[in-house]
Order: sequence, then structure tokens, then C-alpha cells
Amino acid sequence: MEIITKGTSIEDLKENLIFESKEDLKEVLSMIAIKKKIQYRVPKSDKKRFMARCIDEKCEWYLSVRVYKNTTMYKVCTYKNVHTCSLEFSNPDHRQASSHLISKYIQNMLGDPKVEYKTNQVISDVKRVLGVTVNYQKAWRAMQNARDEVLGPASDSYGLLPSYCHVLKKNNPGSVTKIMKDSQNRFKFLFVAYGVSIEGWKHCRLVIVVDGTFLKAKHGGILFVACAKDGNNGIFPLAFGVGESENNEAWEWFFTSLKEAIGGREELCIVSDRHLSIANAIKKVYPEAHHGICMHHLKENLIKRYMVAGLHDLFFKAARAYRHSEFEKYMSEMSSLNPKIKDYLLEIGPGRWARCLYPRRRYNIQTSNIAESINSAVKEAREQPILKLLDELRKTFQNWFLERSKLAASTFYPVTTWAHKEMRDKLEKANCMEVEQLQTNTFNVKYNQKTFFVDLEKRTCTCRQFDLDEILCSHAIAGIDKLYRNKYEYCSKWYDIIMYKNTYNGSLNPVGDKEDWNIPEDIKQEILLPPIYKPAAGRRKKQRYKSATETFKMSTKCGRCRRTGHNRKTCKFSPALHPYSKKHNTNEASTSCKAQSSPAAF
Repeated sequence: MEIITKGTSIEDLKENLIFESKEDLKEVLSMIAIKKKIQYRVPKSDKKRFMARCIDEKCEWYLSVRVYKNTTMYKVCTYKNVHTCSLEFSNPDHRQASSHLISKYIQNMLGDPKVEYKTNQVISDVKRVLGVTVNYQKAWRAMQNARDEVLGPASDSYGLLPSYCHVLKKNNPGSVTKIMKDSQNRFKFLFVAYGVSIEGWKHCRLVIVVDGTFLKAKHGGILFVACAKDGNNGIFPLAFGVGESENNEAWEWFFTSLKEAIGGREELCIVSDRHLSIANAIKKVYPEAHHGICMHHLKENLIKRYMVAGLHDLFFKAARAYRHSEFEKYMSEMSSLNPKIKDYLLEIGPGRWARCLYPRRRYNIQTSNIAESINSAVKEAREQPILKLLDELRKTFQNWFLERSKLAASTFYPVTTWAHKEMRDKLEKANCMEVEQLQTNTFNVKYNQKTFFVDLEKRTCTCRQFDLDEILCSHAIAGIDKLYRNKYEYCSKWYDIIMYKNTYNGSLNPVGDKEDWNIPEDIKQEILLPPIYKPAAGRRKKQRYKSATETFKMSTKCGRCRRTGHNRKTCKFSPALHPYSKKHNTNEASTSCKAQSSPAAF
């Protein structure tokens, strides 16, 4: 007797075959039925017997299976493999092609979260491989079943969170993880800060950017992100968290956990969008920090409120201006477009968005784009269960640390490559300037009929770029060249290559397979249930709502030739011409030209 184990594929059934379980039998039988284009019904199925007959009552096909000798295995007793059914019972939508069976075929397509596998692709693959037509609902259910098989049920991921955090802290010393649950032991908040991020933050500029984005998994939620910029102007991941929604309680808990993990630092700035919950949390948890507004989000609100031509460029010039006189100039120009614009911006507070009026150094970090870039980097992982999301974040940050540590080791400048390039780009302009030395470290630098005062000892320039960015401006470079000194010595310590190497000195270690985890009993017995999430009606949202002022590309499709990039009026490929199409006009013009060039008829 031959025993068929789980996952074994056979061409056909035969008597005396033994299956380890009834589920294995049903799966093999369904696959054979689909391949042979046969559909059957089950008149009898209990703990001891399983019977199947063709859906055509006149057909002689029959299968009888019984439990084998008081075991859990099933033996094929009778198998009459004769089909005499009518063709009217053959249809493209096979009744044995269930969502559970289809999920077995598509599991290998869901391993990589960066590869988006859509429901329509399931429909086409099932049609190509099995020759069966399935509807959208069945294909969607099959994809959900396959995702649960590959990644595990989304609900089970929450129960493994305490164990995951324990192993993460064990493999990455200095890491901080916190989980908060409600009175019913349901998940509420999660906070994670890696040990290498906490140490690396000590070597980054004193600006933290925070943002939140929605998760697209079954239980929803919000991903909170805090990051900074390293000396090479790259994104430095600081900490992240997961919560139910973006409210006062969630942001206050996140900032409290962040402060406990990284501590406080003088001259700290926090940049975010204008979300009210973020502002309230910063006031409560980080009263010593200055809260700056993302320039891009403020611009979107401004243009949405005042639809005036030219406002976009004027606002950016005012926000990026280094000198107060330039700022006042652009503010006056905006006021001339609409007096309410200036009042609106002054009411918000220029010290929160204008570079020249910011009370602390914000460097070149005027938007929250770097936090949104992290959200974009894990865009596909935001659809995965929470445990898979955390591991994808770790993998992403691990690759960043590895690549940047290699870059730091291969850099032979005293400063980072970004700082070196910034100064090199200003060198050509500095060579065209006229320098007048006043004292040992002070100069008057003239360029384009303007005079700038440079003090190398105080590291200041009246253009204020040297002051605010702590990197040499073109006027300071001209003064240093006058003295034949080393330019790198006048850059801030944040751009020093040693600081950059220390930023990425550590490495992120993986947590390994769940089977190898060594978890204490008290953590194993900890109960953590998934949050109660009531999904909204309709299809689950996967893209954020875009504001009215955001530009996006639209692909035009021709109604005649069905090609993209043009419409019916400008179509040049369809034989049926539109009376105002370019092709029609071209033909008319060529015809008229030929008529004019031909000799006149007498």
C-alpha cells in the first residue's frame, strides 16, 4: 500500500491508496478534478467515510474512502474512474477551485513584500496555470489565505510582540522597546529605538523630524517615525512606533518614550507638519525644544487658502532666505498680491518656518520630507502584519548602516563627501570675489556690487549662511584663500568624517528564526491581543489623500486606437480620422500643396 503525505502530487487516484488525513485527500482529489475538467459533489462525509460522485447524476464516476484500521489515515476503497457526463456540466468556473486551493498556488508570490501581487494577477495566473476562471471575490480571499499561510495570521503577530522585543533587545544591546496595552490586554502602543540609533544620535545635528503615516494591514493603525540628518546629509533613523490612531495620547506617549530613550539635548529643534496633536505633545514633553513647521505643508495650506499666481515661488524664497532684508522683501511682494497672506503667515509665527528668524539652528532641514521618505521606503511592508513590518524596518535600517559605514571608511576627506561637494561648488564663485583684509581674521568681500563682512574667528558672515548652516559660504572661502589656510578647519564638527564614522559605528543584528528564540516563561505567558479595528466600508485605503494643490501625472488614453499619451483628437494611428486631428490637417495641407504645385488645367 502506498501512503500519500501532505504536499505530494499524483496523476490520478487508485484503490488501496492511503492518505494521512482527510484534508490531504480532498486537496489531491480537487487538483485531479481540476486538471481533468471534472466536477464532483460530496453526498457523504463524516469521521469514518468520505464519498464523492460526479455532479451529473447519470455519470458513473464514483469514489469511496474509509478510515484505515482505527487510525487517522484514510484508505481509498472504491474508485470507479469512468466519466460519461454531459458537456453541459463543463463550465470555466470550476466548483473545486476554492479560494483555499488557489492559495496553495500563489504562496510563493507573496514572500517578498517589495513585490506587489494584485488580485487581478491572481485571476490571470489561475486562468493560465489551471485553466479556471475565478471571480474577483474568490481571488481576493485566496490571496488573503495565502498571505496568512506565508506571513502568519495578522492577529497572531501581536501575541508574538513581547517575545520579538525581548530577542531584539538581547541581540542589540542598548535598544529600547516599550509596549502598552489596555485593561483587556489589547495592543495600544509600541515604541522601538535601536541601540545603534541611540548612540549614533549623539553625532547628528540637533534637529529631529517626526511624522506619522497610516498602516494598510488588517488591523490598521499609525506608524510614528522620528529621524534626523547625519553629517553627510543622509536620513538617520532614530526611533519608530505603532499606535491605534494619530491623537494627543498617542503622540504624547511616543514623545515620552523617545525622551526616555535618547534623553534631552540643548538647542534641540523638532520639525513636523501642523498636526495639532504633535504640537500639544511637544509642548508637554519637550518644552525646552523649539517646534518648527514643515515648509512644504505650510505652502500647501497657504496656496489652498489663497489661489494667487506666483505665491508658490515667493513663499519658498521668503522661507529659505538667510538675511532678514531678503525676507522682508519677499513678504512685501506677497502682501502686494493679497494683504491677508502676510497676516496669515505672521499669525502662524515666522520664527517657526522662516530660516532667518528661526531662534535656533535648523540647518537645511526645513521640511519633514526625510520622515516621509522612511514611510515611503517601507511602503509595501505597511501592508504586512506588525511583526513583518518591524522586521522589514530593521532590514532597511540595517542596510543603511552597512552602506554608510562603508562610505565613511572609503572617504579620505577630513569632512563628509556632501560637505566637501558643498564647498567645492562654491569655490568657483569665491575665486571671482574681491577680498579686503581688515584684521587677522576679518574681511570685506565684494561681489556683484555687494559687500559682505566675514569674521573667521566667530565663524560668521553677513550673508548668514556661514552662521546658520555652520558650513563655509563662498565669501568665507574667499577670505580663507586670502590667508592660504585649511578650509576644512572652519566647518562644524557635525560634518567631520570622524563624527560621521561614529554615527554608523555599530550594526543592527537580526532576531533570527522563531524556533531559535530563547524566551523566559514570564514573557511567553504574557497575553497581548490585537486591537479592535472596525474597517470602513469599501475597499481598504492604500494611498493617502492628496491635497488639491498637489500635482500628479494623468495618463491619457485614446478612444480610437486605445494607446496612451494622446486623445481622439490628436490620434495619428486610427484609420478613422477625427475632422480636427493633426493627421487630418496634415493630409489636407499636403493635398492643397500638391494642388497648388500642379500645372493649371485649361
